[in-house]
Amino acid sequence: MGKIIQRGNLAVIVLFAVITCTMLMFALTEPYHYDTAEYMQAVQVFKETSKLSCFPQARCFNSYSLLSAAPLFGYMTLPVTVILSALLTLIMYFYWIKGLTDRTTAAVSTLLLFAVPAGIMTITHMKEDFLVLMYMLAALLLISRKVPGYAGYTAGIFYALAILSKEMPIMFLPLFLVSIYVYNVRDDTRWGNFISKDSLLRGAKNITIFLIVTVLTVSVFNPHHFQSLWTSTTSPYVGQFKGLFSPIFSVGVGSWKYGVGGLLFFGQFLGVILPALETSRVKKTLYAVFIAQFLLLFFFLCNLTVVRYRHFLWPSLLSFPLMVAVFGNVLSALKIRRPLSEVLTWGTFALMAVFLFYNVYPALSFHRKVNTIARFYKDIPREKENTLVMGMDNCIFVRYFSRLRCISHPVDATEAQAVEFANSIAAEVQKGMTVFILADFFSYDGYNAMTKAFSSFSFKGVYNNWYQNYHNMDYGYGLEEYRQMTLYYIKSAVKDAKNCNTVYYRSDRGNIPVKDTSGVDIDLYAYNTYCEGGTYAEKDIAVINNRVFPDLKIAGVVQLQIR
Repeated sequence: MGKIIQRGNLAVIVLFAVITCTMLMFALTEPYHYDTAEYMQAVQVFKETSKLSCFPQARCFNSYSLLSAAPLFGYMTLPVTVILSALLTLIMYFYWIKGLTDRTTAAVSTLLLFAVPAGIMTITHMKEDFLVLMYMLAALLLISRKVPGYAGYTAGIFYALAILSKEMPIMFLPLFLVSIYVYNVRDDTRWGNFISKDSLLRGAKNITIFLIVTVLTVSVFNPHHFQSLWTSTTSPYVGQFKGLFSPIFSVGVGSWKYGVGGLLFFGQFLGVILPALETSRVKKTLYAVFIAQFLLLFFFLCNLTVVRYRHFLWPSLLSFPLMVAVFGNVLSALKIRRPLSEVLTWGTFALMAVFLFYNVYPALSFHRKVNTIARFYKDIPREKENTLVMGMDNCIFVRYFSRLRCISHPVDATEAQAVEFANSIAAEVQKGMTVFILADFFSYDGYNAMTKAFSSFSFKGVYNNWYQNYHNMDYGYGLEEYRQMTLYYIKSAVKDAKNCNTVYYRSDRGNIPVKDTSGVDIDLYAYNTYCEGGTYAEKDIAVINNRVFPDLKIAGVVQLQIR
């Protein structure tokens, strides 16, 4: 009993209690993002048809994971699965890092991984990353522990499940291969033995078995998985790597800062000096591969055509422990001993976590009251048997929430394809079909062919509601931060914009009604930019609790009519 309540263990228990309570308080109960709606659609299809489906093809196991939990949790399948997987991930992460460093470093790194916007928004908004990380951390934990050979090989199974759930785990292959080698020869006493012929052969054997198990497991679930992933890399809409220091590199860096906070963004690079401070060859090697893997993700993620701040949760897995360990070494160099050093470490990073939570709280509180995505699509007018909806990415929400038929046009259609598609829709209208068009229907129209093909139709507004862009999943911006963003955008986008200044002020107030409550109060702001080259204005910018949500707008659905 005395051991359980000692100071260090008590801090860890409190940490996980706070994490659990936060997730329970702010987690959504329905899909918010496109991907999550697809996974839940597989559950919906199975319930209605008993058919096992995979949505989308490259991330099958997310659907299967939710499907296996559905009989137990019913309509709460999504939040229960995500919360449990996130909690298991963080627990395994704690033990994995604790084995490499110490309890304080592991606990503080776990706190940061959860508290950064990329972490807490991903969990509470039901994105699948922590479900994927659960499988990946299980594999890493098995590799790092002294377990029987057959048990160690199961790491390949868990790694395969992670790959089947998301593309990102493939980028961690170098970490897995080096970790397998290092942990299999860690008992060798000298560097000579560490890289001896016997150690190399033993390491190569275990790596080969791991890879074979991984590939076979992936093939059992989806024989064409790797081919599908390779094909997807050719599309800029999915996420195409544009090379080192591409024109979008600065956008990636900005997204990274938004995902982890400016201070932690710069602080995490301090971890690169940790191998020089370490004497253990095992730890020195693993820290070095942490850094190499971190830099690989840094340049890869910052140069993708589809970059989201949430993606930078992944390199944080590696950078936070190194950063916290260096902070501890600095305190040691300053002759600050325990328990004061632990108090300073906890205090410093806990304050950062509280500040980050303060920034995301308005979004968490708002979306817990109003899931803008679910609400928008549930309320679309419908005649189920006589209604056709047209959209692109947002079609998944129509199918899931409204149970209406929704179709999309060919991506970047040619003129002939666009005309053929428009004619088929005109035929549906003439037969008496009610056809609605979502706001994103004219996306993915690189040649403007679809826009031209539908120019002969007229459109009648039939439905409006508050809506947000699920792609961004933004947690908002400070009022002054958004002013600076506006200035930067104007100066970079408008050639004659010189000596600009942006003035913002509250112009109106609004309210998003919520059943059985007073609703969510919104301040509407105007941002006016004055330059030598002209004046540029934005109005009706939604602000909640002093956080700007530029994507929160009144959006509509229109009905297609033949002139």
